[in-house]
Amino acid sequence: ALLTQEPRSATVSAIRDSELIKVSQELFDDVMKHYPQVSLPITKILVSRLRKNIKRSQPENTIKNIAL
Repeated sequence: ALLTQEPRSATVSAIRDSELIKVSQELFDDVMKHYPQVSLPITKILVSRLRKNIKRSQPENTIKNIAL
């Protein structure tokens, strides 16, 4: 939601006592601006999730290569 400014798409539940902080859009944007290296691990997670979703949506017997 912080990346797209859309409503969150998931809910989480803690399995043990946890301390949480609420990160505002402004704080998130400031962190990304001043510490751009933070975006790399986030990007890797997003790419991994996207690949998993793509694999799940492809039928098993999809033709992957065509030679002419």
